[in-house]
Amino acid sequence: MATAQKKKESAQSLTENYRSTDSMSYFSNSTSNKSKRNGSSSISVKNNKTMYKFRASFNDEITADVRGFLQKKFEDLKFSNTNQTTFWTIVKNKEEAFSCKLSEGHVRIYADKEMISKGFQEKLKAIGEELK
Repeated sequence: MATAQKKKESAQSLTENYRSTDSMSYFSNSTSNKSKRNGSSSISVKNNKTMYKFRASFNDEITADVRGFLQKKFEDLKFSNTNQTTFWTIVKNKEEAFSCKLSEGHVRIYADKEMISKGFQEKLKAIGEELK
């Protein structure tokens, strides 16, 4: 029991010790979820002046929930499905300004901040926070 408590405190400490600088933010967490869906998750966020990246791995069983969440958040964007993978993209001047790839147990979001609006940047940051 003491070991479980230490792991919980360590995870909380990791979350509480999240640091942000002008050039980059990074957060990573790995936890065991003892609720109705057992499994572990890992989250990584990189955010600087020119780009935003969000990567998460999670239990395959919640992929459908994550897909529904993202479809609601990106309802204005076109998406495609290929082999159980869902893609959302924004292309400007033949360059990828934004992409989101969701596959079983994984989600990746990338945005070139120089090519997307401040409002969309804030939306992505909020989505990342909700996915945590």
